[in-house]
Amino acid sequence: MNKDDYSHHFKKSLGQNFLNNKKYINELVDSLEIKNDELVIEIGPGKGYVTEEILKRTNKLILIEKDDSLIPYLTDIFNNQVKIIHHDVLEINFSDITSKKQYKVIGSLPYNISKRIIYNLLNNTHKPSQISLIIQKEVAKEYSSKVPKASLLSNFANLYSDVKLSKVVPSIYFTPKPKVDGQIITFLNISQKFEQNTELWRIIRTGFSSPRKILASNLNVYGKEKVIKGLLKIGLSEKARASELTLTQWIELYQLLNV
Repeated sequence: MNKDDYSHHFKKSLGQNFLNNKKYINELVDSLEIKNDELVIEIGPGKGYVTEEILKRTNKLILIEKDDSLIPYLTDIFNNQVKIIHHDVLEINFSDITSKKQYKVIGSLPYNISKRIIYNLLNNTHKPSQISLIIQKEVAKEYSSKVPKASLLSNFANLYSDVKLSKVVPSIYFTPKPKVDGQIITFLNISQKFEQNTELWRIIRTGFSSPRKILASNLNVYGKEKVIKGLLKIGLSEKARASELTLTQWIELYQLLNV
């Protein structure tokens, strides 16, 4: 079966928008820095345009595809070159499918579930070593934002990785055309950076619960005066907001609040 001869019925419920431009396909694959024989997992291969480029760099490739109608097509096109898993990526056990081997992840994600997929990957017990994705441009900016305009998403990403933004991908290079542009984002040096990540993340989420309010008010459950004292000790104003703290300052504040 030729890819160009296959007519796919796009499913809005799955958020399907297939990347169709060779230049940006190469930009995405290049950003993952695939070395020979590295295990790569592609999320939502669609018609396999990105898949083809990955196979030029490694022969160890797993495709995760939820759409029933694409499984026979992908099986026919790629034959025995790849392993195809017909499943919802949000329900995948990455330790099982990789046999606990090191792996990288790539994909042009459905915009409506990209945050959930990224959360699962970074928070996974068996984390990938690197992730390169195309997600909605505005969301990519949130993951990469810095103080004094840091976001909840950028703090979460920083708990587990270093974030690098690459090219903006105009909406015209997807089929069907989405309403917004995408952007290539890479999560590098993935690891759990702080031993008490779960507890620290709980404080950060609480701190961002009302982003326009001062942090001392949002963290009132820890004692407003204690929070103010902690903020002053780490060199911030008592009126500091959550967006003004670096990850290092969040860790310092967490430690001061748990003395």
